[in-house]
Amino acid sequence: MAIEFGSRRETFENYKVYETMLAGRPFKVEMGKMCGLSNASAMIRYGETCVLCNVVMSPKPREGVDFFPLNVEYEEKLYAAGRIPGSFMRREGRPGERAILTSRVVDRPMRPLFPKEMRNDVCITMTVMSLDPDCSPEIAGMIGASLVTAVSDIPWNGPIGGVQVGLVDGEIVLNPTQEQRKVSDLALTVAATMDKIVMIEAGANEVDEDTMLNAIKAAHVEIKKIITFINGIVAEIGKPKIEFQSMELDHDLLEDVLIEVRQAIEMANIYSSIISGMMDAFASVISNNLNVIMKVLTSITILLTIPNIFFSFYGMNVANLPLDQFWWFPLALSW
Repeated sequence: MAIEFGSRRETFENYKVYETMLAGRPFKVEMGKMCGLSNASAMIRYGETCVLCNVVMSPKPREGVDFFPLNVEYEEKLYAAGRIPGSFMRREGRPGERAILTSRVVDRPMRPLFPKEMRNDVCITMTVMSLDPDCSPEIAGMIGASLVTAVSDIPWNGPIGGVQVGLVDGEIVLNPTQEQRKVSDLALTVAATMDKIVMIEAGANEVDEDTMLNAIKAAHVEIKKIITFINGIVAEIGKPKIEFQSMELDHDLLEDVLIEVRQAIEMANIYSSIISGMMDAFASVISNNLNVIMKVLTSITILLTIPNIFFSFYGMNVANLPLDQFWWFPLALSW
């Protein structure tokens, strides 16, 4: 494929187009023409909906983190619906609630499939270029994100697929249109791998369990077709997965630390038991001999009070008497 850019002719040797059907509507993937600096990129066309999906990864792991730094961004622009911001606010605002929730819906099924010991930054971006209300951009973005990540050289145990399910007049409908969504008794989003369901998000109007189960099964059947389509693309143009610096814990060191911690806890429990026993014994002694102790303290108090009374009677100040001379104490007792 060649495109004229001013005075030069640009050729895209790796440009590929793949087509299939999704819930009765055409689903087309264009790769090899846009975003050449990303690890993988694809323009997803579902009906008249177009979503540009890209994935990139940093070459080195991020330092100082103990989690996988994955960032999933679903971007909605007004131009996708044919509107241009005007008046005072000519710029797009912050992501809307729908965009944030869509990012989370895509993040949840994809994140667990990345290696747990990887710490490289990975960013998946889905930008809605044009919108067809009857063809969900959220589903197109989810499938596109799965496709580009599977094709890229980023380690990932995918792919996944996703569909929406509605219930119109008692009939299960896959990827319902805008009018069907208005009257549907079920709003179900299912994401799955080839073998199992990995995410379900649902809202329903008193739908019984059998109908819900049948809807999930119908969704999984359609998802398997999507994954087969993605696997065919990966087999043709997929990149070899790169080796990454593993940040997995040293299990031998961890076991040694756990042994030391267990021993310290055991010693602390022993010391705690000893101290507790000593405190109980001391409390028992005090309780059993309380009367004797009170008598001794009372006697001491009286003995210390008598000299003060005696010398006060004769006008002498006990505080001025030298402490190393106790000749006055027997005198006070005899008096």
